[in-house]
Amino acid sequence: MKTKTKSTVLLQDRDVLLLVYLWYWKLGTTATLLSPRFFKNITLRRAYRRLHMLRRAGLIVLQGNMKEFAWTLTPRGFNTIRKELPPLVEEGFRSEKFEHDLLVNAFHQGEWFLTTPSNVQFYTEQELRRIDPTRFPKWVPRADMHRPDGYIGIENDGKVLTVAIEVELTRK
Repeated sequence: MKTKTKSTVLLQDRDVLLLVYLWYWKLGTTATLLSPRFFKNITLRRAYRRLHMLRRAGLIVLQGNMKEFAWTLTPRGFNTIRKELPPLVEEGFRSEKFEHDLLVNAFHQGEWFLTTPSNVQFYTEQELRRIDPTRFPKWVPRADMHRPDGYIGIENDGKVLTVAIEVELTRK
């Protein structure tokens, strides 16, 4: 009986950046991952093959429902980049609410996905959940009662305006 084993792959810098991105944002669409953010000066076909090579290596997986699909880390993918992440108070990488997290990513990054202005910073729900609050940037609130879907910090005249991101899919 033959058994399938996950192939080993020599990771390139862009692969590590892509895997770390998937940790911070929990998931990414194919269009997001095939963008010039990760694959500059490479054909779309070669980029797509590289994405599927990461899948065959067991580092990422395509998940979804009948309408939407996105790539996420696997346990092996998370373990591969674990040393690239800040110290974590809670291990984890998965999206608990797939559709919600797709919308959060679209809203949170929006037009700034490829070129984020130098005065703009993101802090994701993943960071809020898994990083010790004493390590948060000064502009990120340390609220115990409610954790939003993330924050955007916009620096202007030496001050940072903090915008909380909250995506609600149900009527309240």
